[in-house]
Amino acid sequence: MALTENQSLIGDFSIFGFSKNPDYLVDQMMLLHLGVVPKKIDFGQVGKLFYYSTYGDLAESEQTVVLKLGFIRSITKSPLSAQQLISKKIVNQGYIDHNAIRGNALIVSFGKTDPIFSAYKTMLGIPQLYYTIVDGGIICSDRLLCIVRLLDKPEINENIIPMHFLFRSVPGDLTYYRQIQRLLPGELLQWTDRNLYRNLVQDMRVSDFSDVAQPRVLNTEETLYEHLRYVVGDYVAQVEQKGEYLINLLSGGVDSSLLQFLLNMQTGQQPSKSLSFAVQVPDFLHEIEYAFQASQLFRTEHTFVDIKPSDYPDLISRTIETLAQPPILETEPGMLSIAEYANKNKLSSRFFVSGQGADALFGCNLSVKLKGLHMMGKIPGSTMILKSMGVLLKPFTKISRMLCKGGEILSLAKDQDDFFDPVNSIFIYANLDTLRHCFGDTVLHNSLRYRRELAGQYLDTDHYLERIHIIDLLTDAYEVEIQRQQLFLSQKREKIHPFFDDDILRAGFAIPTEKRFIKGFRPKYLLKDILQKKTGSPAAHKPKGFSIWENDLLTWMESGPLKPMVREIKLPGFMTRKELESLQKTPTYFLWELLVFDLFQQFLQFSVKR
Repeated sequence: MALTENQSLIGDFSIFGFSKNPDYLVDQMMLLHLGVVPKKIDFGQVGKLFYYSTYGDLAESEQTVVLKLGFIRSITKSPLSAQQLISKKIVNQGYIDHNAIRGNALIVSFGKTDPIFSAYKTMLGIPQLYYTIVDGGIICSDRLLCIVRLLDKPEINENIIPMHFLFRSVPGDLTYYRQIQRLLPGELLQWTDRNLYRNLVQDMRVSDFSDVAQPRVLNTEETLYEHLRYVVGDYVAQVEQKGEYLINLLSGGVDSSLLQFLLNMQTGQQPSKSLSFAVQVPDFLHEIEYAFQASQLFRTEHTFVDIKPSDYPDLISRTIETLAQPPILETEPGMLSIAEYANKNKLSSRFFVSGQGADALFGCNLSVKLKGLHMMGKIPGSTMILKSMGVLLKPFTKISRMLCKGGEILSLAKDQDDFFDPVNSIFIYANLDTLRHCFGDTVLHNSLRYRRELAGQYLDTDHYLERIHIIDLLTDAYEVEIQRQQLFLSQKREKIHPFFDDDILRAGFAIPTEKRFIKGFRPKYLLKDILQKKTGSPAAHKPKGFSIWENDLLTWMESGPLKPMVREIKLPGFMTRKELESLQKTPTYFLWELLVFDLFQQFLQFSVKR
């Protein structure tokens, strides 16, 4: 059917589930709010299964309908289509053999003879499954916005508000909405007899990865390179089989540069194409220069999508409307600008490659700090040394805080609830004293415990590096890429994420922890050494830093293009008017979190009125 205005505004999505009253939900509500009428499988008085996808791979047999979102391959490294999942009996009515597939995808199987369906999300699968239980039925979608549009009255989940200010996102199976949950990575969902069952069937315990040959594990660098080369090559082959090509999101750092090298080796598209966004502020000039240098080295046809400060307020509003939740990073409007550029200029490729996740899997600058603390802890009197140095260096506030915090960490008893334990204090993005004042210790302890327990479901570890990086991998790194996929889908584009691929995760977790993250005090040395040996890229030994512009962002909120939005923030219940006005005069990152949450609440009010 032709696109309606509602559908074209959403972009690409999939919607499916079960309803006892499909005439109203499917034929009326989905047509009104999503612009589509899904196909239905009728089971008489019991109800109907329904499904619709604007972009997924659909296939069916006499017994089942299969929907595949993303890319998968067999354990023997053969690409798998939805039809092949059926013919090879990997998927059948109400059944998905998760052990037989690799890649990064969401797979759904609908029964044609029984009112059942199953869904499996690969380990760190980026295609999502959000769901809500309605009138004895269930509505599922890969786009959060779709479910929000179908709810009569979407409501904020009040329990997640402290998590937003702690983590910048909501981890696990929670969402910002009381009525909406989501499938966890590695989980299998089954809907049968009008009941929902969820089971975690794949975690990150390397002993479960029986297909990772142990003798090869010791040759870490070459083995990892071969895995990366193969996985990237598989994505290239599957995309080019569709008559398209891949565009790399080339920032010029280690991860995107290594991916560009692997793409150049294996693509039939010459010259390779690459994109990045370019915020026109001083803090971002180094990022633009890095991307330019990388594009020259790898001879890509590179496009910078410019963002002026005056563009940003409208971009942030569109980002929230697209995500139906607050953005995690200030960079997400930049990602939306790339997707919008691709759509507006009718770029012939649908697929964009991302290096997200490499830091969490293979190490970053944080690894250096953690190792330094670990070694200091073995020195008698190290706690007093760090605290004393922190006091002496008080004029240098940032260094002083870091040393004092290190001293506090070393002085801890083994209490995982302690705020200064790295498993709690790292990946916290607002001042801890401010958060304790706003929400109280009990609420914060519960939020931090939820995050730790989420990570514990996937990997039990006491290693000082692994216990921190697994949290990053499952929350920060993962959640950012989920949001970016949602932004790209809104413009009928998709992202490909090699570092979240099953085979790369398996290769990574097969490497002993001591060897994976850091060598000496060189973090992410495995990827850097591969890049250096294969390309000679300066990114291999020259730190780039993060793709952010925090100083300019704070200025925008104080006196620049974001000031009008900041002045209109509705006073939250956990602050006084005086505290809010003080923040507005002297912005911190906490004010940014307040701003995007306030804009999200405005979006929600508009959704309810609509």
